[in-house]
Amino acid sequence: MRENAVFSKEGLFRVICINAQQCSTNNQMQKQYYYYMDPYCDIYRYSYETKSQELLYQAEYVVQTYRISDKYLFYTYKLEGREKINRVNLETKEEECIYENPKADNLQIYLENGYLYIMTGENDKYAYRAAEDANFATDLEETNSFFETNDGISTDTEQNVKVGNKNVVIRRDKRAKAEMPYSYQVEGEKEYSISCFEGNEYNRSQLFQQYMIPEGKDTIIGIMNVSDNARTSVDLYQHDIKKDILFCLDIDTGESKILYDTGDNNTRIIGYDSGIIYLFKEDYKIYSHTLTGEETELMSVPHSNDIVFDWSGDYLIVRYRGSDTETGKNEDSEYNVQVLETKND
Repeated sequence: MRENAVFSKEGLFRVICINAQQCSTNNQMQKQYYYYMDPYCDIYRYSYETKSQELLYQAEYVVQTYRISDKYLFYTYKLEGREKINRVNLETKEEECIYENPKADNLQIYLENGYLYIMTGENDKYAYRAAEDANFATDLEETNSFFETNDGISTDTEQNVKVGNKNVVIRRDKRAKAEMPYSYQVEGEKEYSISCFEGNEYNRSQLFQQYMIPEGKDTIIGIMNVSDNARTSVDLYQHDIKKDILFCLDIDTGESKILYDTGDNNTRIIGYDSGIIYLFKEDYKIYSHTLTGEETELMSVPHSNDIVFDWSGDYLIVRYRGSDTETGKNEDSEYNVQVLETKND
């Protein structure tokens, strides 16, 4: 892999999700604001109207996951080996621990229709819920309804995608010499290999739920960061990435193919929506690229080794910290934010 002409090998360019369809639940229902967490676990709110961000909450603990409603911030953290959930009133800043996980196993939280859902377990999965302003000590109830309407918990080896009314599991074979490292299974049907990932080139890489979306009734479109690191496939630095690919899988026929291949790590795929691929190139510019090959420059991004690309509503959000592009050292502690409206692209 040749040395990147502009991108530093220490660059970390993270993509949160493939498009707004898979955006964080913190931002799915938001019209005015975009919420994000910085590397120090402080939570910020960016206003689309004023184009400015404000510090919303300064965390005392290392935040693992968080969810935000109009009134509350919920976040998970680990203290003395136990996973816990705190609730913060965003107006009064009053904070309390509302749940301690007795299983200490894969704790996840979701907000939906005024309820906080608490999910635990990997093999044996459990779900609980209570109204977001409830007394969790007395009002928390066990429920199965969340599993009936959502994709469930994804793990290191299984990623869940809902295509129409079909639940699909994408499985990863983690063995180093696996010839067919990926397979898929529609609920209630047989398991099949994903043929476009055949061979050793992809067996160090990983697929993520937030990088895959349904398109039409029977198709999954997804992004893969092809890893060049034998030990990791998550949050890859530039020197760990061979290239990015965009693929499609027909879950009805089993046909799969690579729709776009960047060829190396000098171009990164940062999103896809309705036949348009969004690319971040070594000139620090973002382009839209159609599947027929037409390409349009959209915006420039300041040079940085720490950039996060995210999607919410009609917007592509770019967060970046000032850094020395040669040494990789971050010079700013806070992220700057740029926003691009893409609905008319």
